[in-house]
Parts: sequence; C-alpha cells; structure tokens
Amino acid sequence: MARDASKLETLSDKLLFILVYQKTFQLQVMHGLQFGLSQGRVNYWVHSLLPVLQQSLAEMRMKPERDGSQVADLSSASEGGANLSLDATERRLQRPVDGEKQREKYSGKKKTHTDKNLLLANENTKKIVYLSRTVEGKKHDKKLAEESRPQLSCQCQFDKRHRMRKAMSRKEF
Repeated sequence: MARDASKLETLSDKLLFILVYQKTFQLQVMHGLQFGLSQGRVNYWVHSLLPVLQQSLAEMRMKPERDGSQVADLSSASEGGANLSLDATERRLQRPVDGEKQREKYSGKKKTHTDKNLLLANENTKKIVYLSRTVEGKKHDKKLAEESRPQLSCQCQFDKRHRMRKAMSRKEF
C-alpha cells in the first residue's frame, strides 16, 4: 500500500509530528525530511496542529501559568509541598541578519543566538507550573528571575541550584 507523503494519516502520526516539532524546533525543511513531507506541507501541518495541541493542553489543565501573579493560586504549584525548582532555558535561533538584533539575541553563556524563558517546575509532580515571557538570550538568568519572579503563597527561598524551599524561622532549626 503506497502512502501519500503529503498527509499525516493517523492521529498518532499527527501527535508525533507536532510534539517532535515543539521539542526540537528545527527548520521546517529538516522536519519535513524526517516525516517525508515538503517544507510547505510541514508549514501547513504545524499551523493546523499547533492550535489543537494548545487547546488540548488547556483542556487537560497541563499548560503552565504565564502570569506570575497567579502562581500562588495554582494547586499544581503546591502539590506535595513547597518543592519547586526555578531555571531558565534557552532555545537556539538562526543568526539574525540585522546587527542590532544579533547583539540582543546573542547569549554569551551558550555562545550562540537564543531566546530565553524562565520555568518554575514542581519537583514532586514533575510538571512545569509557570513559564515566563520570552526574552532575548543576552539577559542574565538571575535578572530574568528577578523581573518575572512568580508570586508564591509561602515564604520561600531559593538555594544555589534554584530549588525553592519553605523559609524556616530560627525556632524551626
């Protein structure tokens, strides 16, 4: 049976396609080579499937909060106690042509051009509960954390590895 290379035939094919695209965020031409599709068909499928994935994640309550002031009210942030990790993640970008944009996007840490987000993950449930706005790669992780620090319901501190622990008073020692 010959397979139509312009289609993703099953729901499993479509889910794998969009999840791999989201995870690797590679050029559409390269993604097309992996799935036997032209760049144009990859573009079509990405724009068709991405809204479906976003809606599905929202309905399953799996999307991270994007507003830091709302994190304190999330049950997913406090499941299992105050055991949260804060970290920044960078995604490589194609080098911008414009010199000013190159300077904005260049990450000295990664030695390449990147965008960056701050993540707050619940270590107990292994879920990301907060995702900051996307910023240029040159912004330092600590500055990004200070600017977008989510509001939390407990008095918490971060250790050197950016893990959050409930702040203890002297009497608790």
